[in-house]
Amino acid sequence: MIDKNSQKSELSLLRSAYEQVGITDPLTIIEHTAFFMLSKQLGAWQRIWNNVVNTIHESSPETQVDRFGFSLPLADIREKFSLPIWETDIEKLLPDPPDRLNSGAVKNIMDAAEIFFGEQSLSELFNRTLLFQFEKMQTGGRYPTPRHLSDWAASIINIRPNDSIADFACGSGGFLVAAAEKSPQVTGVEISPNWARLAFTNCLLHNIEKPDIRIGNSLSIFGKRENEKKFDCILMNPPFGAKVDESQVNNAFDFKLSGRSETVLTALACERLSENGQMVVFLPSGSLFANNSGEQILREEWIENGELSAVISFPKDSFQPYSQTPTHALVIEKRAHPDYVNWFFRPRYDGFTSGRNRQPDPENNDLPLIQTALQERKTVSEYWMNPGKHKGLMGEVLFRNDKLIGYRIVSQEASQLKIKKLSSEFPFNENQFLAEIQENNSTNYMLLNQVEHIYGKIEDSIPIIPTPLTLNENIRVEFAEEWDFLLELTPQGGTYIETLTKKTSNLTFTKIDFSKTIGILINPDGSPLTPAFTLPKTFDDTNVHIYNWYEETESSSGVLLTIPPKPRDSLAFLDSKGRKTHLIKINDESILALYLDENQTSHFSVFKVTNIRLSNGAVLGCVLDPEGVVIGIAIPFGEIQKKPNLDLQPISYFLQQDEMELRVLDSPAQILAEIQQSQNALTSQIKKLLNLSEMVPASSFEIPPETIFAKPIGKLLGFQKNIWDAIQTKVEHFQGKNIPIPFQLEDLDLPYSLPDIERTVNLFEQMGMVVKVSIMDVPYYRLLSTRETRTEVES
Repeated sequence: MIDKNSQKSELSLLRSAYEQVGITDPLTIIEHTAFFMLSKQLGAWQRIWNNVVNTIHESSPETQVDRFGFSLPLADIREKFSLPIWETDIEKLLPDPPDRLNSGAVKNIMDAAEIFFGEQSLSELFNRTLLFQFEKMQTGGRYPTPRHLSDWAASIINIRPNDSIADFACGSGGFLVAAAEKSPQVTGVEISPNWARLAFTNCLLHNIEKPDIRIGNSLSIFGKRENEKKFDCILMNPPFGAKVDESQVNNAFDFKLSGRSETVLTALACERLSENGQMVVFLPSGSLFANNSGEQILREEWIENGELSAVISFPKDSFQPYSQTPTHALVIEKRAHPDYVNWFFRPRYDGFTSGRNRQPDPENNDLPLIQTALQERKTVSEYWMNPGKHKGLMGEVLFRNDKLIGYRIVSQEASQLKIKKLSSEFPFNENQFLAEIQENNSTNYMLLNQVEHIYGKIEDSIPIIPTPLTLNENIRVEFAEEWDFLLELTPQGGTYIETLTKKTSNLTFTKIDFSKTIGILINPDGSPLTPAFTLPKTFDDTNVHIYNWYEETESSSGVLLTIPPKPRDSLAFLDSKGRKTHLIKINDESILALYLDENQTSHFSVFKVTNIRLSNGAVLGCVLDPEGVVIGIAIPFGEIQKKPNLDLQPISYFLQQDEMELRVLDSPAQILAEIQQSQNALTSQIKKLLNLSEMVPASSFEIPPETIFAKPIGKLLGFQKNIWDAIQTKVEHFQGKNIPIPFQLEDLDLPYSLPDIERTVNLFEQMGMVVKVSIMDVPYYRLLSTRETRTEVES
């Protein structure tokens, strides 16, 4: 097992060796170290080491090593990795050595590198440790995609042996090496020569034969008029917000497309995806709802052709420390027979702690559930060939490494699918889930648990559940002190004794009669210890009650279960082995479950009922975690087409349960107060916007004009608030006043794409919080000032 602390210390020593000779750029450090890793892999390390030592001995530590001494064996590389002999670009793809350093400095670096390499796998050390020495996003929006996300992306599609795989913005090659575990036919394109060399090194260290890494612009290499090659699988995390030359875009596509890098590269990937091909691409939120021509065209194509399979919104810190831009994974499939259904997922956790300094947190990880749900998903028609279906409903229990990770429930037609979570109060068993849909004026049900998997509803009935017919010995049970009573049962009857007033009542043993208040003593496993008996009116109530046995008695973990009299709804379910389970509704919050095992022995369970809300619209299915948290929902494309701009953001389809629960707790007075507060804020903002409608000459104001305090209408989202906070810093203090400073979007120094920042700042402009100004014909923004307002608004 790798000692992370020791590895961190050894890497620090290696960085220090570079820094001592003035090399501080992390990309340069990584590339030089990649060279030494390849020299180890190819058996050239010792030769290079000997050349360095000989130079020191024959000359001095200040003498440079001959450049030839740093060469890697090109012939061996071609032979080992089956590279074609005509591949003349191979030298351009090999990482640069530190050949401009003197021999003494090189020796110190190699000494530190040898310690860092140790006995570890060089491929894993490079791919998962060395590449992540960047402390922030690099030039051009580049950063290594976190490996738990690139591995996950490669796992959610079905990569077959000999499938061709591509990444048109391959960076360090993380997607390529993850996919190559299933098929080694990888092609990567990277416009940055440094990053292309890292991707090539990554492939060689992973022993991938014939890695096809190209340095250049993907549009020039695989644009429509350049190359008609198709790929079976495409994985990509393109840079967000970079501008692509319009002439290149027009040359590559037959339709109008915006010049944003993520849009252009995604469109190229769609063009190069083969029939029955699969693609996973990471995109910012703007690509999912913006009404710009390029994004809209792509969404229309995915919806109309039934190519969109899933959209997954990553947790907010998934790409830290490099980016806080809200990011989503889109799964695109060119299927011969699409079913026009899309799964939306909102995982809460990705297996790491939040913040910039993320640490593994495997207990909190929703990605394996989504991975399993996507790996095993079927088309709607395929679901109804499954033996687990029952009257319009189909349920699956999802396991990973023999551990329950969640449930999937699918309905045959889009409907108001309802799910109830049944939380066991006694005995303490696993949760169960009751699914319900309306079909042809009737209600269909399905019950799921992790033991029997699937139950289909067979009838509505009030069950007669067998309990012991006789009581063969006296039972005297003292219950928890707070209930203040003893219960004595004899074969002839029973005695009920209160602490203060002793009362005697004949208790009749019977099979369960739901017309009376009955009691049963229950063993810890839920099996009945006694026959059912009627209870005095003292116990009359509309709720089922569980009274714990007093801890000093022999059977301290059993209970007295009291069941109130009342006609109630009952559902009977049959599992795959022909065993029955009855669910009896006590009230809206409690359900009594009666289960018959193979020996026709009854078992009792009491469940608390919680409604799981999925969506306001029609849904075809859902994915739940073991606690019943909704992680995914299936939405028919018809529902998506109702959304403005074909909105593909998962948040637009999930109910915001946390907000709804808070709203339920608000009193009417609080709600009215909030309405009034919102109205006042809106009136104030309208007045402010009217003030902006006519500019007063600058001579009427003191120069320079002072900043006016403004705040947005409503609640800002996380990234919107961060942008607003950054804008508010664009002031300078002059004679006790805050004077607004003009700024450009790049000046905000935020980890979001420029399109997202631009959309947000334009929203602030429309809300009267900032104004757009022009300086030397260059557009700037600044905060609102007294220059833009009037003291009165004309009526």
